[in-house]
Amino acid sequence: MHISDHSIRRPVTVMMGILMVVILGILSLTRIPIDLYPPIEIPTVAVTTSYSGVGPKEMENLVTKPIEQAVATVAGIKSVTSISREGSSQVIVEFGYGTDIDGTVAEIQQKVERARRSLPDDADSPTVMRFDPNSSPVLTLALSSEMSADQLRSFVDEQIVPYLERVDGVASVTVSGGLEREITVRVDPGKLEQYGITLADISQQLRNQNIDSPGGTITEGGTTYTVRSVGKLASIDDIKKVSIPLRGEGQVFLEDVALITDGYKAVTIESKMDGQPTVTLSIIKQSGTNTVAVVDQINQELEKLQGSLSANLKVFSISDQSAFIRASINTLVHDTLIGGILAIFIIWFFLKSISNTLIIGTAIPISVIATFALMFFTDMSINTMSLGGLTLGIGMIVDDAIVVLENIHRHREKGLSIKEAAVSGTKEVAMPVIAATLTTVAVFFPIVFVEGVTAQLFKDMGVTVSFALLASLVVSLTVTPMLAAKWTASQAKKLNHEEADAKSRLVRFYKRVLAWSLGHRKSVIAIGLASLVAGAGL
Repeated sequence: MHISDHSIRRPVTVMMGILMVVILGILSLTRIPIDLYPPIEIPTVAVTTSYSGVGPKEMENLVTKPIEQAVATVAGIKSVTSISREGSSQVIVEFGYGTDIDGTVAEIQQKVERARRSLPDDADSPTVMRFDPNSSPVLTLALSSEMSADQLRSFVDEQIVPYLERVDGVASVTVSGGLEREITVRVDPGKLEQYGITLADISQQLRNQNIDSPGGTITEGGTTYTVRSVGKLASIDDIKKVSIPLRGEGQVFLEDVALITDGYKAVTIESKMDGQPTVTLSIIKQSGTNTVAVVDQINQELEKLQGSLSANLKVFSISDQSAFIRASINTLVHDTLIGGILAIFIIWFFLKSISNTLIIGTAIPISVIATFALMFFTDMSINTMSLGGLTLGIGMIVDDAIVVLENIHRHREKGLSIKEAAVSGTKEVAMPVIAATLTTVAVFFPIVFVEGVTAQLFKDMGVTVSFALLASLVVSLTVTPMLAAKWTASQAKKLNHEEADAKSRLVRFYKRVLAWSLGHRKSVIAIGLASLVAGAGL
């Protein structure tokens, strides 16, 4: 028994199936993350190292080359590029597409950790970062107040940043602007020479005497207590009293050989808004989270903070990625709705039947909602590419239903009952409809197997078009014949005199155009080429 026969005999089952798909699609739509573009993974890893006060040539010899040699042994490397500047080194490692970048990053970290032993002691630990195009800030805020620049920076660091970092989906919050506290130790070279100590000795003692270390456990009366040694420097006076052992016997305090001042870091960029000090917050979201939802939660948290904090804080949005995403998504949704309405209107214009238009029109919402369910289960996001695929497929979604319905009406005109016409008409065109749909899917779906950035960008478009077309194929073979059997009149509709006359005139006109075209082939080809050239020119 054909699938259309089952659908016509069991309409309640079909309607329950449609209802289940619609509910599943709507639930999926509320859970699909919204972003501007699909997640793009660039197989590139950067190793960055800082070493203050060292020139580019020394940086290359002391830091860059050891790291290059360490990472060069990782499998799958396409190229290694290094940049050595004053005080910084960057080694960029590019891999081929398809590389397991997570495993590769872990391997590079191991290699770099081993190479760390051969680097200068004063150099900072190398940082291994993977290149992520989605790591740009989703929200950049400017905060200004009547407070001084140092008070504002301290207030934001202590009162604002901790709350924002706890927002679900926030990866990091970077603060810039204002005055940041800095304690400076200026050593006296003459006194260093007098006491026979070096800068390395001072740095070592500052590190050793500014730590909190565990001290084991103590058991008393059946209760075990954890003990730790508190050694963090709490004030500038503590720093002054840091003791430095001499080569022979005795020791000196840091204040005896250096001048310790409590001040602020050098300001390279000064930020002000309406003449008031300003601090900038750059917020980066976690990978795979909903950009729009994260920004909404951040704004809600800021409203709560502004209401609870006594500071006269003004918050301005400098850049908001969610606003651009909303605008892009809304434009695509609008275009999709307009395309669907125009498709239905054109169907009604040619079929001159409300019931037939509704039967064919049901393929659009059912196919689109079913596509949302498939997108959810394949971990896709709603972005400009996936919605662009839906917009592209709107016009093709109704093609299968139109073919099936027209063939059903052709069988009705032969005198068959509506149920017999629905079964026979659907069976007759089932294979051609399936072949036509699969042919279109074969154009879009293979992009899934392509590698590179192009595939990552356009995969969502190809998959959504394919999903929508396959869903429309199922609808045309089940829902369309079932609705045709229920909503179409039990007797075949006969054309009235005016409709028959209009149809006859259209057929006669087409025959004349066809006869002229067959008799003037060169003219037809010339017109086609001229249209092609004109289109290319436009």
